[in-house]
Amino acid sequence: MLRASIVILVKNRQRHLENVLCGIQRLSSPVEETIVIHMNEAARPAPKGFTGKFISRQLQNPDVVLPLAQARNLGAKLATGNVIIFLDVDCIPARSLVTDYLAALEQLPDAIAMGEV
Repeated sequence: MLRASIVILVKNRQRHLENVLCGIQRLSSPVEETIVIHMNEAARPAPKGFTGKFISRQLQNPDVVLPLAQARNLGAKLATGNVIIFLDVDCIPARSLVTDYLAALEQLPDAIAMGEV
C-alpha cells in the first residue's frame, strides 16, 4: 500500500506556508506526515488547527542562501511514507493531489511523477 509524505521547503515565506498547510488539510486522501524544512531560519511548530503528523526542522547552512538540495535531502530522509511529494511553498494543492499521484504510481511503481503547474 502506498503512503505519501509531503515535503515543503521554506525561507521567509510564513504566509505562503500557512496557505499550503491549509490546502493540505483539505486533501481528499490522508498523508503519512507533512515535513517542513526551514532553510536558514528557525523551525516553527504546526499552525493552530493543523491535524496530522507534522515535522518541522531547521537546516542551517550560512554559506548558501537557499540550500535547496540539502533541504530536499533532509526532507526525504525524514519521510516515512513510501512516496514523497515535494510541494512548493507557494502552491495550493488540489484536493485530489495525493489520490492522483498514488493512482499514477500504482500503475508505474518505479516512476517519478510530476504534475502540471
